[in-house]
Amino acid sequence: MDQARIVVTGASAGGHLALMVGMTPASAGLGPAIPIAAVVNGYGVTDVADLLDGPHRQGFAVQWLPEQPGRSDLAKRLSPLTYVRRGIPPTLTVQGENDHTVPHEQGVRLTAALQESGVDAEMMTVPGAGHGFSKEQWPAVHARIFDFLAKRGILAAAQAATANAGDEAAIKEVVARYVDARDRKDAKATEALFTADADQLVSSGEWRKGRDAVVRGTMASSESSGGKRTITLEPVRFVTPDAALADGRYEIAGTGVASTRRMWSTFLITRTPEGWRIAAIRNMLPAPPAPPK
Repeated sequence: MDQARIVVTGASAGGHLALMVGMTPASAGLGPAIPIAAVVNGYGVTDVADLLDGPHRQGFAVQWLPEQPGRSDLAKRLSPLTYVRRGIPPTLTVQGENDHTVPHEQGVRLTAALQESGVDAEMMTVPGAGHGFSKEQWPAVHARIFDFLAKRGILAAAQAATANAGDEAAIKEVVARYVDARDRKDAKATEALFTADADQLVSSGEWRKGRDAVVRGTMASSESSGGKRTITLEPVRFVTPDAALADGRYEIAGTGVASTRRMWSTFLITRTPEGWRIAAIRNMLPAPPAPPK
């Protein structure tokens, strides 16, 4: 084990523990301090006292720390915010924007305090999420975590690339579903694959702007041309952890003309709270060879 690359992480109560391990000095008297390379906090408590009284009061916190002599001082000792100082390891907090169990603002306050103290700290707010993430939201969280660790040399780039393998498979599945929906002339299934602001520039020069226009245009094209579509993708390229380009050889056979129609398609696919969705398509016909001079 490489002791210079130890990362502590956890979610909810585990997030609080991860922060305490990474931030608490030996002088706090809560246990030995150990070298930590980074902290990944998943929606953990950062200010215990905030949950004991006032508008953010939570029953679980009161049960955990009931009325007793010295309660306020103990709540402070158990709060990661108490230990903010220069020298804390890089810290990433991930939390849902609608988290009311551990208020989202607790993560915001901790991240701001760390940054003001000169600590390498970031926060990822997950749109639409509460206290925890859905199976559709977790891939984006995982990608951000791997990217955070790789950029700081804690996680090898090769390991981060391996983490993208699942995303690449998911992106290829989106393209396969697009081809299937086109062949079945299924407008609803096609619509579900696109972002609301998606656009498509087709080989005729028509530029379809917005999901509704894309769906109308693709359905009209499928109806008029018919045939069987195949898209053979090249390796997917990740522009960011949440955006990828997928280039593919696009063929339409059985349209009633003598030869198979061949072109290229490029897909811009982005990660959304609902999963990977198509944000843009560019269809390109090969140019004919230049006439000899």
